[in-house]
Amino acid sequence: GDEAPLQQPASQQYEYDDVAPVGAAPRDASHWKIVSINVNGFAAFVRNGGADVVKREDADVVCVQETKLQEEAVANYADVFGAAYAHVYTSCSVKQKGYAGTAVYSKHAPRRVHYDVDVVGAHADTAAAKAELCGEGRVVALEFDGFVLLNTYVPNVGMKLERLAPRARRGR
Repeated sequence: GDEAPLQQPASQQYEYDDVAPVGAAPRDASHWKIVSINVNGFAAFVRNGGADVVKREDADVVCVQETKLQEEAVANYADVFGAAYAHVYTSCSVKQKGYAGTAVYSKHAPRRVHYDVDVVGAHADTAAAKAELCGEGRVVALEFDGFVLLNTYVPNVGMKLERLAPRARRGR
């Protein structure tokens, strides 16, 4: 009859869109909030206030695509979403300056991190395909306890479908 309702642990007393109560335990991975955004150039995104919008989301993980950053500029954006995102992983294009690029900002340390060569290169059917698909900074994959997060920026096939074959190979 008059049983008291079960009290949920502090880490589960809020929904995905809620911010954890002050002093509450961190969200467990099954309740993480993950934000993914294509910024079409990280520098402009930050300059135009985009980072502030993402900060308000208070996500556990932020996946960013089309950063267009070069390796030497990555450090300038290490704490763009705040100090809580202590784990930052980027993949920049080594083929073309200001092209593609992905990044993951996480409040939680992953067990392992994989980049283009590990993820895409392992599935390329020829050396030429591997060379074409890798080095564009299109993939960052993080292994957490219980799941794998794959942040990818998929190539546009172009108006004349010139990149259809590499995109199809990537999707295998």
